[in-house]
Amino acid sequence: MSKLLTISYLLGVFLISVPVFAQDKKDFQRVIGGDVKSPRILACDHPEFSFHLPEMAGNLHFGIENQGKNKWLKDFTQIKTKESKQKIIYKIKDEFIAKAELIICVTNLSHTDGIILEAEIINLPAETYLTWSFGGCYGVELADKTDSHLKPSYCKDNVFSIEGNAFTCYYGESMKLRVIQGIAPLSSELKLSETYRQGAPALSGRTPLKNGEKLYFCIYKQNKQADYNYYMLRDLFEYEYNK
Repeated sequence: MSKLLTISYLLGVFLISVPVFAQDKKDFQRVIGGDVKSPRILACDHPEFSFHLPEMAGNLHFGIENQGKNKWLKDFTQIKTKESKQKIIYKIKDEFIAKAELIICVTNLSHTDGIILEAEIINLPAETYLTWSFGGCYGVELADKTDSHLKPSYCKDNVFSIEGNAFTCYYGESMKLRVIQGIAPLSSELKLSETYRQGAPALSGRTPLKNGEKLYFCIYKQNKQADYNYYMLRDLFEYEYNK
């Protein structure tokens, strides 16, 4: 049964602090969806993404948990980025994961607003997890979309429904309620957190990494042509990435 959740503390077997970023950082310069004049999905030079439909409809970013410690990918020392035709490849290294390399590929969706992402790690250290956070569905169009990190003021009226490895976020005014969906790997643990204990809910998750195993994530607006589950994501990624 679905659980409609508002504000909750992140408890259980894992703990991820959801970061709040400086107000003046304008990192979102890469367009994945829409165009330069009217961007709908933006990305940073590290794997962090924001959704503008045209209202602010969420922020997704990733980290690594290694032996009980978490580090967000934005803080990793080596990130190589290759961009072409609204798709991006990130190749990521850092002493935090020893000699491992994390490869993240992301592209937009053809039949709706959204992204699909593939993650794979090579030379994996033991007990390593891919962590992530989603939130900040503000429901208001931002004057400056290049500054669209996760902020408590964007999260306060968000309501999450979690069903296994999938989730829905409800946001906006009650008479103009909007919805965005997400799918994480089947092995994911999903929980609600607070953005630095400021009473603003965001969703956090983690999933174990295995050498050579490819994991998929999808954030999207559901419609008749875009109604997905995790078993569809591998083929969906191959179709969208190679279109």
